[in-house]
Amino acid sequence: MKAEERLKLITAAGVLILGAFYFFVHLPLQDKCRANEAQASQLREERIAVQNFQNAHLNQEEYRQELAERLERADKALPSHLGQGEFLSRLQADALGTGLQLEEALPRERQAVEEHCVALPVQFKVAGDYFQLLDFLQRLRGEERFYQLRQMKVKVKGKGSVLEAEMLIVMFAEDI
Repeated sequence: MKAEERLKLITAAGVLILGAFYFFVHLPLQDKCRANEAQASQLREERIAVQNFQNAHLNQEEYRQELAERLERADKALPSHLGQGEFLSRLQADALGTGLQLEEALPRERQAVEEHCVALPVQFKVAGDYFQLLDFLQRLRGEERFYQLRQMKVKVKGKGSVLEAEMLIVMFAEDI
């Protein structure tokens, strides 16, 4: 092998090793570094929020009052009973209030989620235009009660601009 060929081979091997190092070592380390910086930033923000909360509650009476209000909101979000009828009535009122046509509301079997929590999935189907559906979803977002929109399928119904949305909404309650 000539010296020029060796030099080309060594250069090619060096470029290949450098490229492999860049893609398999440097880039993953950079990604991990960015993730760590984001996590550190989030932790700093949480620490500042806790410090602000502590500073804002030097008065114990105000603190107790705010704590009672938070507990009340938590009880509304996760009540001690499912209240299926009330929740479905609110969903129906929200759907009709936005102009959507309620086609189906089928509660499924109640499920135990954790030790003291139960869930009730409800298959919900509505039809209407895009803006009505969007308004309905905004109203759902404003609900005090904790629920999860686990699945949503939207399709055009017929040839018009009517959308049909099938949703799986899961409501939760404490099971004491």
